[in-house]
Amino acid sequence: NIRLVWFANLSPNFNISLPYIQIKGICVKKSKFGDALVVDVHRASKPLILGFRIDPPEKLNEQYHELASLWQTYSARPNLGGAGRGTITATAEVSVLTGEKMFPVNA
Repeated sequence: NIRLVWFANLSPNFNISLPYIQIKGICVKKSKFGDALVVDVHRASKPLILGFRIDPPEKLNEQYHELASLWQTYSARPNLGGAGRGTITATAEVSVLTGEKMFPVNA
């Protein structure tokens, strides 16, 4: 159960714990607060897009590349359980968002 965990230092009530398997795409986009890390999430009823500002701004690209790399690696062969009786894995097409376009990555 690998997750993206986010918390705000200035607001202990603002935090998120999101399983990697629910992430549909990751990108950096411009927002009214400057550049933001954007996580597109699979939802049953409607799409959900989360945006996060990273301070200092110089760390944004570093965090984006690290998160995208970890997410691609996980998504290529997610562990869906079955511990003790062998591992059940699945392969899926993974997409990384770059700017406004989504590019598929073969898993």
